[in-house]
Amino acid sequence: MENKGNENSVLVRNMSRRNFMKGAATMGAACAGAGMLSASGWLSPREALADDVDSEQEEKSFTYHCANCGNPACALECTTRGGKLVKIEPNQGWNDPRLATICLKGISEINRIYSEDRLQTPLKRAGERGEGKFVAITWDEAISTVGDSLKKAIEEHGPKSVCFYSSSSANTDDGIRWLPTLLGTPARRAHPAGGGIDCGIGNGYDDTTGNYAPVVPQSSDVRTWKDSDVMVLVGHNPAESRLHSVRYVLEAKEAGSELIVVDPRYTTTAQHADWWIPIKPGTDPALITASIHHIIENGLYNEEFVLEHTAFPFLVDVEAGTYLRATPETKDEAGNVVKGDVNPFMVWDSAANAVAPYNSGAAPELFKEVVVDGKTYKTVMQLAKETYEGATPEWAAEITEIPAEDIKKLAEKYATAGSAVLSYGMGGADKYPNSDITGHGMSLLVSLTGHIGRPGTGFGEGIVPLNHPAAMGKWKLPEQFKVSKLPQSAATFTQEESPVRVLFGIGNPINQLFANSEATDKWVKSLDFVVCMNPYHCPSVDYADIVLPTTTGFESEYDVRGLQNRRDHAVLAEKVIEPLFDSHTDFEVERMLCEYLGFGDYIPKDPEELVNALLSGAKDPWKGITVDTLKQNNGIQPLAVSPKPVVNYADLKFPTASGRLEVFHPSMAKHGQALPVHEDCEEITSEEVASKYPLQYGQVRSRNRVHSQFAGTHWIKDVNGEPAIRINPKDAEARGIKTGDVVRVYNDRGSVKFVAQVAKDMRPGQISIQEGWWPSQTIEGNFQSLTNDKLVDRQRDRKYGPIIPFMDTKVEVEKA
Repeated sequence: MENKGNENSVLVRNMSRRNFMKGAATMGAACAGAGMLSASGWLSPREALADDVDSEQEEKSFTYHCANCGNPACALECTTRGGKLVKIEPNQGWNDPRLATICLKGISEINRIYSEDRLQTPLKRAGERGEGKFVAITWDEAISTVGDSLKKAIEEHGPKSVCFYSSSSANTDDGIRWLPTLLGTPARRAHPAGGGIDCGIGNGYDDTTGNYAPVVPQSSDVRTWKDSDVMVLVGHNPAESRLHSVRYVLEAKEAGSELIVVDPRYTTTAQHADWWIPIKPGTDPALITASIHHIIENGLYNEEFVLEHTAFPFLVDVEAGTYLRATPETKDEAGNVVKGDVNPFMVWDSAANAVAPYNSGAAPELFKEVVVDGKTYKTVMQLAKETYEGATPEWAAEITEIPAEDIKKLAEKYATAGSAVLSYGMGGADKYPNSDITGHGMSLLVSLTGHIGRPGTGFGEGIVPLNHPAAMGKWKLPEQFKVSKLPQSAATFTQEESPVRVLFGIGNPINQLFANSEATDKWVKSLDFVVCMNPYHCPSVDYADIVLPTTTGFESEYDVRGLQNRRDHAVLAEKVIEPLFDSHTDFEVERMLCEYLGFGDYIPKDPEELVNALLSGAKDPWKGITVDTLKQNNGIQPLAVSPKPVVNYADLKFPTASGRLEVFHPSMAKHGQALPVHEDCEEITSEEVASKYPLQYGQVRSRNRVHSQFAGTHWIKDVNGEPAIRINPKDAEARGIKTGDVVRVYNDRGSVKFVAQVAKDMRPGQISIQEGWWPSQTIEGNFQSLTNDKLVDRQRDRKYGPIIPFMDTKVEVEKA
């Protein structure tokens, strides 16, 4: 069995996989301007620690790792010998020793930065887009070609024709900072297009548009969870995705908190749970809405909290689907939502038996229907009671395959706990077409129970120690420079006309951020110009017209690379080693482009100037911290903040128009989702699709990967293995499949060949693969060729647009 990612010879692999066309003239030009092309001078047996280098040349430096395995990420102490990185350890400078963390991903950077996947010189496309055929060029040619292409697109089609698009945590965390603003072009990050949990906490309305909220960050520090009675994790597997913080969950469990995991798979985290609830994939909204029904019908809600801190007592115009306010004007001249202290929300005052402002000292009724001036109004609580009347646990049991008594038990445990946490993960329940309903429903559960704003409570995504408010300064650009906004979500690029003609990709956006690779391939090939900026030859590189090889986060042309607030500490990123091959830092690439385009005077001359600007404009917690003091303290200093873990919303004031938890979303009324109502997923619940493709295909996260990063790292592969489809024993037996068999996974969109792994942790009817594998690492095909890209119309009213429903995918599996 051949695996295309395992060629033994570095030089042969570079020649064959990248298809460099190295004629004599090209090689001469490249070598003159681009340094070495072979990694052979840097690679050595992985057990070696540069023993041949004089130990007197050993040096220490300090930096931080990529953030996307759960920001805030790890601070690192790095050892070099003779200019080569030989050891990575956790920085011990934290004021809490438990914060000194590292995992295999961090340790394996020793292997990864010297990987044969490293891009070694700028490249220009020499074949069809997507073929991966290139010639080596100089940096001067690369910068001028990119700069001229950006200018041409803007001159001919306007600034919205250029889109800078970054996959999450694009290796160095820097990316492109100022150029989109200087050019007036759009810039997109990965997260919002793919993540679909929408909630009413923290931003019930977007202040500009009135659209309802995107993903809600974790509302309380995980270190407070030891004070909780119950922790409910929905589609959240921190034992794989939050390695540096999962210890706090387990410590809370040891302190007496009950850990409940709702997940279709028997995950690593579920193995530690007091109660694992194996929900049917894609049915989370049914479980949530049935829990809401049970809490309301049985009076399990926190009445005092509901009356004082939520929108449940607010009156709603039933026909219009809008809140009743003192005056009809809900937007100001700038289009911002008018705050409640200016234009109050209205309640039914039981004492006066009349409509009254919510902030007037009225005694509001929760369950009320009234007719005023011929219009019917109901409180949000009354609407909720009616909306969920049929969402009984018995109804949900048929959908979720969770017994009705267990649904009741879960609702009661959460509602009646003194303190409870409700946490969801990314990469699971958020990748279904109904995930916006899931998150909105969760916000109702929190609003009904009041489990927020106290230690041991909380809601949102993420399980990390949180930073206290400690703002840094900013590098300010002149007022005339502003980023453009695209008229559509990036999720629609592959399906609809857009103004984008030039894609500037940072990281691996083409392979990582879009479902249905055939549609993605067609869209990218239709563009006028594509740039890819990455240290590694990831799949997105093959589509680029110009490839810009950047350094990893351990390399730099400068002694100082960056500064971040990590876990209430100032953490400095120093240069660990010089840039390898002919690569440059993200900062330097952007600086060269800005110089070429005439913007050089507007940006910092080097990263240290930027860091000094951040520090000079920082607030009091940063007082006394400078680049010099950070260097003297091994790159890390504590901020002057409270030693108590962060509990957001402790004052129970929320950043909404009313200052309360606004659980009713008028912008969704036209879709029947002003209050969350369960909707089936389209593909995985279709009987017609199931007759051809009976297995749900999911992508899961791994402790040894960050999305598509670390895909080719040998140390990781030694532990993690090759791409494999996990399948339940019953499904495997019915197909004559055994562990180690090569299988074909297919549907109408595409097919891929993997190795099979028969696994008891999988539900019957469900298969899964770790996310992020590159096409070169499968036996055949692209794992994204299978995934569903059909968008839901109502989600166009989300702030970040439609959700890409990666997990709403059905397939069949057969022996190859």
